[in-house]
Formats: sequence, C-alpha cells, structure tokens
Amino acid sequence: MKTKYNKRKSKKPFRKTKKLHKSIRKTRKRKQRGGNLFSYLRGYKSITIPITQTSIGDLAYINQKKIISVVIPNSVTSIGVGAFAGCSRLKTIVIPDSVTSIGRDAFEGCSGLTSIEIPGSVTSIGERAFQGCSGLTSIVIPPSLTSIGDYAFYGCSGLTSINIPDSITRIGDFGFGGCSGLTSIIIPNSVTSIGNGAFYSCSGLTSIEIPNSVTSIGNGAFYSCSGLTSINIPDSVTSISIGAFNSCSGLTSITIPNSVTSIGNEAFRDCTGLTSITIPNSVTSIGNEAFYACTGLTDIIIPNSVTSIGHSAFYRCSGLTSIIIPDSVTSIGYYVFARCSGLTSIIIPDSVTWIGDTAFAGIPMINVLNLIVPERFHHLFSDGQPVVPTEANIENPNDYVYTSISTDTPNMGGPDDQLTEATAVQEPIPTVGQIINPYS
Repeated sequence: MKTKYNKRKSKKPFRKTKKLHKSIRKTRKRKQRGGNLFSYLRGYKSITIPITQTSIGDLAYINQKKIISVVIPNSVTSIGVGAFAGCSRLKTIVIPDSVTSIGRDAFEGCSGLTSIEIPGSVTSIGERAFQGCSGLTSIVIPPSLTSIGDYAFYGCSGLTSINIPDSITRIGDFGFGGCSGLTSIIIPNSVTSIGNGAFYSCSGLTSIEIPNSVTSIGNGAFYSCSGLTSINIPDSVTSISIGAFNSCSGLTSITIPNSVTSIGNEAFRDCTGLTSITIPNSVTSIGNEAFYACTGLTDIIIPNSVTSIGHSAFYRCSGLTSIIIPDSVTSIGYYVFARCSGLTSIIIPDSVTWIGDTAFAGIPMINVLNLIVPERFHHLFSDGQPVVPTEANIENPNDYVYTSISTDTPNMGGPDDQLTEATAVQEPIPTVGQIINPYS
C-alpha cells in the first residue's frame, strides 16, 4: 500500500530549513565584521565578547536595546563604527587596555551609561562616539588622546565636570555641545583651537578658562551659554568669530584684547546682561548684528581704528544713552542703531559719507538732547526734534539745520519692518543754544 503524499505538510520542513540557513548566513556575516553569535539571540542581558575576537565590527550590536552590560576581552584592539549605537539600556562596559581606537558613533545614544573610563591605550575617538549619552555623569579622557572629535560628547547633559588632559590640542566642532550639566571647565595650555559650537548650549557653565595657547575660537563656540557671567579672551586670539558668544545672556562684562582685529557677525547678539564692553584700538570692523539686542548695554566707545560697522550691529540696544562715531568710519549700514530708544546723544563726524536710511529708525528724537550730524543727513534725524547746535560742539552753525518729517503714521523701523515714506521739510536755522520744541 502506497503512503499518501501530503504536499501542504511537506513544505513546512523545507521552509524551516530555509530560515535556518538564512539565520546561519546572517550570523556568519555578523561574525565576519566582528559581531558574535549572541547578537542574534533574544532575551539576553549580558554579553561577553569571545577572546578569539580582535575587533568589534561596525554596527555589531546596533539598537540591541536589551543589552545591559558588556565584557570586552584584552584580545580586542578596536571598537567599530556604531558598534553599540542605540543600546539605550547599556549601563556598564569595561574597555580594556588593548583597545587603541573607538570608531565614530560607537556608543551613540547609549543613554543608560552613567560612567566610562577610556584607557590610556586609546589614541583616537571618532565623531559622535558618545553623542546622546545623556546619563553619563563622569568620563575619564586619557593623555594618549590628542584631539576630541566633532560631536564626541554632544548631548551628554548629565556630565557635570570633565578633565581635559594636556595632550589635547583641538576641541572639535560641537565636542561638548548640549552638555547642559557642565558647570566649569579648564582648557589646558596644549589646546590651540576651539571648534565651532564646541560648548554650544552649555547653559550650566558659569566659568571657563581659555589659555594663551588658543589662537582661534570657532563660530558659535559658546552659543547660548546663558549661565556664563564672565570670560577672559586671551591675547593670542585675533578674531571673535560669528556668533561666538551669541545668547550668553548672563555675561555682564567682557574685555576684548588688543590682539583682536575683527568682531564677527552676531558675536554678542542677545547678550542681554552685558552692561559694558571695551573695544580695543586694534579692531577695524564690527560685524552685522554684533551687539544686536544687548539691551543692558549703557554705553560703548567705538575706537578710531574701526572703519566699518555692519548692519544692525547695535539694533535694539535700548539701554544705550550716547554714541560717538569716530572719524575713521565712512559708512553706517542699515538698522545699525535702530530702536536704540534710550539714546540722548548722537555724534556723527563729517568723514561719514553714507548712512542707511533705517540706521537710526525707531529712535524718539525728541529725547535726543545732543545731536551733531552733517547737514546732508538731517532728514534721517527729524521726526520733529530739532538739531540744536551749541558753541561747544560746532564750528559752523550753518552746517546744522533743523528739519522735520511729516508722516501719516509713526515709524518704529526694524530689520523686518516696512518703512513709511516721508518728506523732509527744512526749517529756519535756530540760533546757537536755542531749543525749538515742535510739540509745544
């Protein structure tokens, strides 16, 4: 008697065999790039890397969220790219002295890690190696390292302090960005450059020491370090880059050394706590929006070395009471002093050949008691307030005339505002010392 052949049932064993072969192939591939058999098992919590392995390959344990601890043997010399990335529950890992390199993204997103010690054998840490390790409270950086890679510790908000060894020469872009728990940091004399956004949004940082070895501070290096109250810029720095101290609202004063020749765009923008600043004679240019909305600034002296002032440089510095433009300046851009509503004294020399028509927009000229400007610019300062010459500040009264502007609506001006059209009307020249009040 012949046995009946069930086609439907016969396929199941073959399907299982097919899946098994597929799993074996995946395991072999994983082992080839430095993974191990455990990476395909489910429900595990601890992993011990076999002593036969010399490296942990790229993406070996990526997003294995059940891993809690890892033991790496002395046979391993390198940890590959993204090896433990996304292992959010990983709490402990011991890196042996045999490891010489940690690849980029190696522990990215391991938010469960609380501490890690990098051995002295490690000579390089890749970009974003510990990015997003928000639970990390302490880390030991060995003297074998010469640089901190870009985004290496970005978003490690749990870090409260860190010791940078004397071997480090460069702090990479956003190296410690988003480390909001950091309260203080000492940069060693070995460091020559601080990268872009190196301490971006380190809001808990109250003090920092920059050594004389540093020659460049990157764009936005201390952006939004709102807890920073003071900072010493060394003589070795030649320029303050774009947004270097943007939104450092806790800064109250800062001294720029004589070595600095330029202040970059938005360098001190929104530093609302800044009450005084000294600009040295070495500075030749002040960038766009350099002191934008520094509402606490009461006075500032622009030295004779400055030849250009960028647009909106002092926009909305409502605490400023007086401004004297030096003879070295030939042009004043748009919105430079717009909405500086506290100004009572404005002095512009004859060297200035051009002023943007919104440079002084939004200033209540009735409050300006001392206004000295060349006649060709009177239409920019005449919302009804007279230009009053005095014996002390004018040689030729005929150079200064009272003008007024008639407008349908008051114009406050601003970088995003549409200015209303106005018609300048010349009025009789007042006598020396005479005050004309058009509002009486």
